[in-house]
Amino acid sequence: MTHRWGSVFAAAAILVTAAYRVEAHKPVTSKYTYTRDVLPIVRDKCATCHRPGGVAPMSLLTYEAAFPWAESIRAEIIAGHMPPAPADPTFGRIQHNRILTAREADVLLTWATGGNPKGAEVPATMPSSDAKWALGTPDLVLKLPERVTLPAGKSEETREFVLKSAAGPRRVRAVDVQPGTPAIVRNVTVSIKTDASAGTVTANDPVLCRWAPGQVPVDLANEGAAFVLPADAELIVQVHYKKTWQYDGKAVDDQSTIGLYFTDAAAHPIAAWSLDAPAAVAATAGTTYAIDVPHDADALGVRVDAVPPDEQLEISELQPNGSQVPLLRFTGRPHWERRYWFEHPVSLKHGSRIQIRATYRDPAFVADAFGGVDKTSTVAAPSAPLHLALDVTNQR
Repeated sequence: MTHRWGSVFAAAAILVTAAYRVEAHKPVTSKYTYTRDVLPIVRDKCATCHRPGGVAPMSLLTYEAAFPWAESIRAEIIAGHMPPAPADPTFGRIQHNRILTAREADVLLTWATGGNPKGAEVPATMPSSDAKWALGTPDLVLKLPERVTLPAGKSEETREFVLKSAAGPRRVRAVDVQPGTPAIVRNVTVSIKTDASAGTVTANDPVLCRWAPGQVPVDLANEGAAFVLPADAELIVQVHYKKTWQYDGKAVDDQSTIGLYFTDAAAHPIAAWSLDAPAAVAATAGTTYAIDVPHDADALGVRVDAVPPDEQLEISELQPNGSQVPLLRFTGRPHWERRYWFEHPVSLKHGSRIQIRATYRDPAFVADAFGGVDKTSTVAAPSAPLHLALDVTNQR
């Protein structure tokens, strides 16, 4: 008797378990598979960060690694958080703009919500893990003077170094960075040290490079422009380190390398127009602030310091005839400060104004690009001053 009921209970348990598994299994509705459709997108748009040893907290380069993160992929794309801080392609034109196309976003969202099928196709070619300079071997390679260790009990730190260029006067057409330990190097700023620097980077130092993971260096010689590096100039390199959860409780070290590219061709020097907007611009949704253009010049790019998270910043030129020239629109993400280079120089005219418009976009009410509903929040953004700099040349 005991044996008979034991068999019944065992059979019932098997049926319940099987029913639970069927109920818990997500039905496959996606026509896209990971190997055939998702992996090529991840490889081309995400792998600089989402790879083993990358700055992202997880790799997405295998099905087994990506599958547990399917819901996070969906949430981050819908929130506009990934890729981080891309320029809006409908408002100005930016070089090397890392953004998902509508089709790519559709593929990822359909796969993430449609059962996450793996597929049996041959995997796409994986990107090389070997560090390479995007523009070839630099003319001058400078390694940080010491190895930095982020101890086990510390998750984040910013360090500054002074490097002697031992060159010059030279014209710098591009600057690139090779992180020694990509997993913890979040931002790098390379500036020319001035008398006002006093050993630390300041807002008015000429910034040669504002680097973030995945950023492609721009060759300014293509626009007939270059930064002027004085003879025997010193460079200030500011590196922001931050661990992901994988390295909590572990000591991690780094010794990154800076690469400078020179040009002997005649080039217009690049100067920075500092545009400091008061805290009121960021304090209220939809607030605008305008700054006069002092004289004619060609704008090559723009950089913005410390944009509050989820604040959308819109920068445009208001011309004397009332027309508006869109320059840049993006949404701030923590630790993703970068420089945005325009596809083509923008001719700024004396008498125009540079308008800055800030709008806070609450993550709970972001625009759903696939539902077509604009749900921009009217909640006030955090109050903080904004420092912008337009990189200009051919001033006249």
